[in-house]
Amino acid sequence: MNEEENSYLGFSFFFLLILGIVCGGTFLIYRNHTEKLENRVMVAEEKEKVSDKLKKEKAKDFIYYQDEISISENLSMVYKYPVINLESEDAVSVTNELKNIINEKKASVEKISANETYTICRESIDNIKKAAVLDFGVFTYHEYVTLVLYESMYSCDSGVSNILKMRSYTFNVLTGKRLSSTDLLSLYNTSFTRGVTQIREELIKNQFENNIKVEETINSLKENETYILYIAEDGELILKYIVKTNTVDYNDNISLK
Repeated sequence: MNEEENSYLGFSFFFLLILGIVCGGTFLIYRNHTEKLENRVMVAEEKEKVSDKLKKEKAKDFIYYQDEISISENLSMVYKYPVINLESEDAVSVTNELKNIINEKKASVEKISANETYTICRESIDNIKKAAVLDFGVFTYHEYVTLVLYESMYSCDSGVSNILKMRSYTFNVLTGKRLSSTDLLSLYNTSFTRGVTQIREELIKNQFENNIKVEETINSLKENETYILYIAEDGELILKYIVKTNTVDYNDNISLK
């Protein structure tokens, strides 16, 4: 065998070796990807099975509403009762807490009496003088579900205000346990102090444009009143808060890093 043939055989062997390594690596990558995908599907299916076992009402969502009462169709003002659809003490406790809140707000609705003049409320809608306006939101991410409650105020002389108070309730649907703010911060390896730092930076950046009261906003931060934490549907931990200004207060939020 001459030198040219040896060179050709050597090149062919090297080429086949490289081809084998590439094909083998591609196969391993594909197999690992397939196994990971199958494992994710199995985990998701297993979580679904576990979570279904904790539901009281199997055909309903983890959070649903019942007994809707319309106060004003023109104002789209409806009082409804949220139910945490989980078999746990925490779920029962929060469902009862929400029921008491709704009953309290429903009982506080004030209507213009027959002996009152309309000089107080020339633009009164459905004869309502004052009422709490409640709005709900539900955020779901993997095994976590959060119910948020926003409270505004309607008055016949000024209309509907911005959000005045907020509440949030986060549950792990696999355990039925409610997660506190401390639990959420720990889950994301962050802290409320870090969140305050982020808020302060945002407020200072927008201070003059929006007449923001930076220190008053920071000092007013109170859990389940002027700020809430929840896991958004993209998995980010959100801190939503009320911004104090020289004119009209408003709501903003940050993603905790």
